[in-house]
Amino acid sequence: MADVQGLYEKTRSAVRQSALIAEQLRMCNLDAGVREYQEFLQSFQSVTAALLGDDRSLAARGIGASPDYIVEIMRGLLEAQEQKDYVLLADLLSLQAQPFLQELLEQIRSAEEQAFFSDYLEQNLRALSGPNPVLCERIRSLRQEDWQDLVVEPTVSGYPTLCITRDGKRFYLHSNQDPYAEARAWVRVLPDGQSKGYHMLGCGLGYHILALCGELKESYPVHVYEPDERLLYLMLRYVDVEKYLRAGLLILHEDEGLRALSEAIVRTGQKLCIHYPSLRLIKDERLRQSFEQFFLQDSSYRNARILLQGNFDANMESMRANPERFLTADALCERFRDKTVYIVAAGPSLDRNVSQLKECAGLSGSLIVACGTVFRKLLGMGIRPDYLIVTDANPRVLFQIQGQEHSDVPMLMLSTANHGFAVRYQAIHYMLFQEGYPRAEEEAKRLGCMCVQTGGSVMTTTLDAMLRFGAKKLVFVGLDLAFTNSLAHASGTSNRIATDTGDLVPVKAWDGGTVYADSKFILYRTWMERRLKEKDARKAEVINATEGGSYIQGMRHIPLAEVLGG
Repeated sequence: MADVQGLYEKTRSAVRQSALIAEQLRMCNLDAGVREYQEFLQSFQSVTAALLGDDRSLAARGIGASPDYIVEIMRGLLEAQEQKDYVLLADLLSLQAQPFLQELLEQIRSAEEQAFFSDYLEQNLRALSGPNPVLCERIRSLRQEDWQDLVVEPTVSGYPTLCITRDGKRFYLHSNQDPYAEARAWVRVLPDGQSKGYHMLGCGLGYHILALCGELKESYPVHVYEPDERLLYLMLRYVDVEKYLRAGLLILHEDEGLRALSEAIVRTGQKLCIHYPSLRLIKDERLRQSFEQFFLQDSSYRNARILLQGNFDANMESMRANPERFLTADALCERFRDKTVYIVAAGPSLDRNVSQLKECAGLSGSLIVACGTVFRKLLGMGIRPDYLIVTDANPRVLFQIQGQEHSDVPMLMLSTANHGFAVRYQAIHYMLFQEGYPRAEEEAKRLGCMCVQTGGSVMTTTLDAMLRFGAKKLVFVGLDLAFTNSLAHASGTSNRIATDTGDLVPVKAWDGGTVYADSKFILYRTWMERRLKEKDARKAEVINATEGGSYIQGMRHIPLAEVLGG
């Protein structure tokens, strides 16, 4: 009688190997790819030998394949290997070998009416018992009973994924196709060449942890912090992490309030990594939003790393080449100190009161700062802001100055903002260096100037900068942070109709009612509310005169006419 479970495990191992080898060959990592390929051939031949053997019990259960097709796959692989055609070899692995093996897994699952999952719990716990006997015993005492909100399911590649139910909604922590490939793709961008240790929020089933340990070449430890000990149990049961536990390269922490994680990051200064799907498991809303904010900023930096570097280098070259036109933002402190600053955002409610800004243009003791998106709209209405502020790194935002390149309105510019602003816009630029971007922090230290917190958006950056400048009163208009009347922006600015309105949630509105916002707007609002609690923010009066959008704690909510009248 054929060992069906053994065949299943060999087949899924071959699926995993084929995907990994194809990735390596396409990255021209030939040494590792060819070495793994030899192991794959052994696995593949073992699988096909079972299918083609004398034991007919597999065929009787509908498990099998055409001998001619198996020979065709083997011939193609061997010929590509012999010709050292690694482009073709990668394609054959992806387009022939992998689908063949995945189909075999499906045949076995259908015939046996189950998926076979290896159980690594005892060997992992033995490895854990040395460094952390207390956690080991806690996990050993758990029993996988009545965990109806946690469901382990098979995937196309044969390895389990995890489906979770929260508040009546189901979501997955890993891919339903190939969780190992998904994990490798994500962690490839995490190592930064500087950190001596990595701290991961969320264990899931451990695929991303194994991938990170591999990406680090077993050179640096990975600490994993998980609020739900049941997830640690499932990871240790379904994924083999014994080697890393024994080597001290994987350190597990059951951390319900994630305080240990926060303390470790502050204490060590090492890299924080967040498994994004695991964020949905954090029960404390404020804590979850805080980590979501970090994730969004960190991922934006990682995804735009080359763009940010290129912009920063070009902007610093502009500062060196033309020091009279490019100054640090510190030069503005005297200009803003004790002033009333009207900060103009591009939210849809701006249309309600934007014309009233004409009353404060040029008013003694008052300044207008406009975000780039609303700049041309204001000029078209005959309202000249005192300053323009831009922060976005992408070239698509250059439309904000189109036709106004020779304006004399000074520009506040983040050090990584698109360098086209420095090249095309001819007015004076005041450079803002941001916290959280090492190169900006180093340059600010060299120049002896301040750094600002960005918070992820132009308005959060503006709030922080104005507080640091010492403004007496801040008056926001157009700061909706919501899809007021299902609109995204004021007329004549950017894309006006909201196109991405999935998963909107109701939030308290400016007038006390209800308005709908997405997670991004909520994070910006939460960031502002936190910033307004800091000591220096209490010295300034902060008013939200948007007359629409979200209610923002820490701000007074009054109409713009009342502000101007007072």
